[in-house]
Amino acid sequence: MSSATSNNAAALLVGAALVGFDAGSIGFVLPAMRAATGADAREASWLVSLFVIGQLVALPLAGAAVRRFGAVVVFRSCVALAAAGAALAAFAAGTPALLAARLLQGLGQGPILPIAATLIALQWPLSRQGRYIGLISAAYGAAFLVAMVGTPALLIAGWRAAFVVSLVMALAALATRHAEASRELATAHASVPHRAWLQREALAIAALSFGTGVGQAALVYFPTLAMLRLHVTGPSTAILMSPLVVGGMAATFGITAAMDRVGARTLLAAGAAATLAGVLLAAAAPPSHGTFMAGAGLLGLGITGLCGGPLRYAAARAMPAGAQGLAQSAVALATNVGLLGGSLAAIGGDERAALQMALLATCPVMAATFLSLLVLRGREAAATHAAAITNRR
Repeated sequence: MSSATSNNAAALLVGAALVGFDAGSIGFVLPAMRAATGADAREASWLVSLFVIGQLVALPLAGAAVRRFGAVVVFRSCVALAAAGAALAAFAAGTPALLAARLLQGLGQGPILPIAATLIALQWPLSRQGRYIGLISAAYGAAFLVAMVGTPALLIAGWRAAFVVSLVMALAALATRHAEASRELATAHASVPHRAWLQREALAIAALSFGTGVGQAALVYFPTLAMLRLHVTGPSTAILMSPLVVGGMAATFGITAAMDRVGARTLLAAGAAATLAGVLLAAAAPPSHGTFMAGAGLLGLGITGLCGGPLRYAAARAMPAGAQGLAQSAVALATNVGLLGGSLAAIGGDERAALQMALLATCPVMAATFLSLLVLRGREAAATHAAAITNRR
């Protein structure tokens, strides 16, 4: 690997860690911010909503911008926006400035992982793309866990401290010297036939991404499900959720080691089966600590098996170089749409009944999208197809 590519790899890993840290810390930061500033629940909810809105707006724009400006320029621009948002949040004088900061962070952080996957698809050899896509997922996961464990201690210094850490990480990614690969410059403006977007495999990856987002929504509601079904409190919930974390990290590192050898389809199929089994076990089986923890562990393995790199790897193998920016952004966009839809499904009167029914309702939706696995190429066929479209670049 050239020194320029190594520098790019370091920046991608730091960028992925930045996104993971924010995702893991924000759940602790919001209550601390409310306690310190007196903000109400509505204002706190807008801090989350504006971040998501920023992501949804930025993803298609960033994907299109790759074709015009190149993936390195877009990646650095996104990190710069994330840095600006973190700086504004760290020094915000009031709620309006903090709301603007979260919008900027969403605009910046939303495309970082898909653009990182685009750079890997364009700059790394086919035989090592799975490993490096797995590594950026591992960087995200490790930072997420560090934030979950370390943010309560960090907040001793005040709620702004988490945004200062995000700012430092963004500046570190920007400080790494990037180099645009000649192959990427040559393909940034490459024309892509419209039929490439309508091929069966591209549509299958979009459907799988939506189903993965629905599964992520189920994961978000698992702590609440534990409290409602098992009548436990916060500390006990953390213990019940621990298998989910362990399963997720085990899957992350396993995927990193195996993706190039096994291929995306096998990993996605295993993730789909584990996700469905985990949700059904936790939401439908007779309530007990053991069954819930087993379901959480399966869900951690499954969701990571779906979204921890294999979907991006499948898109990298299926689509031509000129389409990588839009393809990777489309994976993230479809996942976020599924997440939003799954989150809205739990709204109802009786909270326990509504949540349990919503989680069970996600299973046929996910199962229907997971049938798209039948369309994906196996490892050998995907590698042959990827080599063919690479040779046509």
